[in-house]
Amino acid sequence: MAFNGDAFTITGLVLGMAIPTGVTSFIWVSMKKGNTALALAIILIDSLLSPFIVPFSLSLFIDQKVSIDFMNMVMSLLYMIVLPSIAGMLLNGITKGKVIHVWKPRLSPFSKIFLGFVVMLNGALIAPYLKEINVKLLFIILVVTAITFTGYIFVFLLAKLLKYDSETLVAFTFIGGMRNISAGSVIAIAYFPPQVILPVVTGMLFQVTVASIYASFLDRYYNRKVTEKSRISI
Repeated sequence: MAFNGDAFTITGLVLGMAIPTGVTSFIWVSMKKGNTALALAIILIDSLLSPFIVPFSLSLFIDQKVSIDFMNMVMSLLYMIVLPSIAGMLLNGITKGKVIHVWKPRLSPFSKIFLGFVVMLNGALIAPYLKEINVKLLFIILVVTAITFTGYIFVFLLAKLLKYDSETLVAFTFIGGMRNISAGSVIAIAYFPPQVILPVVTGMLFQVTVASIYASFLDRYYNRKVTEKSRISI
């Protein structure tokens, strides 16, 4: 088993995979003309269930050497993910969808600024561990990247097996592959030793790159399907 006996690194890997799907996956689904309604529904359901799924996954898979304050973690997930999701639904329902057109253009710059601050803080926190490039660090990067790649592959093959249409397949591919790394980083920083943070934040470094690779793959895949259909029709 990878990192056998290294409870902190294993905890970071489990946390990185147990956190809910990333909201940015909706952007990729929109760009690749996937089923955006399905994507939003999955993101919302996953976010609402995260206070139960994340603590349960950690308690199921990690070593007992790592102490976790599960109750405070649940409360943090409620404040960070669940309550904003519910507030967004309520505002959308009350305004009949108008809130999106009015406030999204105004708040979008601020969201990008604060996201930049989150990335900088994460980078500052793990900087001491990146000063010396050693075999363990490279192995963590390799394992996190491999897990990210296989997440996309597994969901894509499952959607193919279930014979979903192209829009649904695109939605499932990005929803299944991307994670809310920012939320995972906050949880890791607040409730775990610094060694747990590195595997979580490493996912942030490569998540967008891997998503762009799969976006190109989906483009080639559907272009080939269209070409094959045109040949058959001729």
